[in-house]
Amino acid sequence: MVFGFFFPACKSKKNITTQAPPGDEKTASENFKQVRFGAMYVDACAERMKGNLQEALKLLNECKKLDPESAPVNYELGTIYRLLGVNDLAIANARACAAADPKNEWYQLLLVECYNSVKQYHQAIKIREALVKNFPEKTEFKEDLAIEYSLVGDYDKAYRIYEGLEKVYGVNEQITLNKVKLLKGQRKMKEAEAELIRLSDSDQNESRYYSYLA
Repeated sequence: MVFGFFFPACKSKKNITTQAPPGDEKTASENFKQVRFGAMYVDACAERMKGNLQEALKLLNECKKLDPESAPVNYELGTIYRLLGVNDLAIANARACAAADPKNEWYQLLLVECYNSVKQYHQAIKIREALVKNFPEKTEFKEDLAIEYSLVGDYDKAYRIYEGLEKVYGVNEQITLNKVKLLKGQRKMKEAEAELIRLSDSDQNESRYYSYLA
């Protein structure tokens, strides 16, 4: 590619057109690509926000041609394909962005959602376990992992998570009800009742707790 550059002449008032050196030409080309990529990406996100998913897909796929490994582009593509129910492409793009940045919780959660959409719960569990490990301070990740365990019938692991949370936060209505739900699902009615009694004993002024025993 040849670019026209104009320089003020040292001894003449005429402008001189020169050919860009190869290195400058490559840099200019890369800069153009980056600008084009950025503009299309912003437009794609705007179209998605407006609900124009097909137009957003068109722009994002153009972005992907320029940078196939862009994690943000793969994330947006995965999100849109999941909304459209195109599960194979949703999973492929979600895997790509999740692999590119394992510590990005949003990329990981998208992949979890994609796996859950096709009932690949064991795959989702692996990711949720990693999220708990990488973000130990986030209680919601532990609770979501417990739910995921229960989906595959791994009630003991789910129960242990709730017990761990109870050690941190004390007897808690929501935690207790989650434990009771697990116990009842296993037909452990006596154990479920014992949990409810323990909840009511934790705050005898809370009449709502006694209604759970009715």
